[in-house]
Amino acid sequence: MFSEKAIRIIGYTKVDSFEDVQIQTVSGSSKAYRYVIDKISALGVCKQDFNVISHPMPAGSGAYGLLGLDFFENTRLTIDFNTEEIIVE
Repeated sequence: MFSEKAIRIIGYTKVDSFEDVQIQTVSGSSKAYRYVIDKISALGVCKQDFNVISHPMPAGSGAYGLLGLDFFENTRLTIDFNTEEIIVE
């Protein structure tokens, strides 16, 4: 999920959205927008033509988005809280 600000930063607008969707959040149902991002890379993983949802992030979160399990499909993801490391293989 990307914030609306992150979508603008990477060059997309609501006009580029191909679908309005309803999502369920902790505070209830909300409208969001689905995009196909040409290319996205994070933590050594690169995806092309990747579907993302845009929705406002909680105030004060400081986050521009969250990577879901679908992004890490076909990888081994290790989060080591003791060493504060994230390893993707």
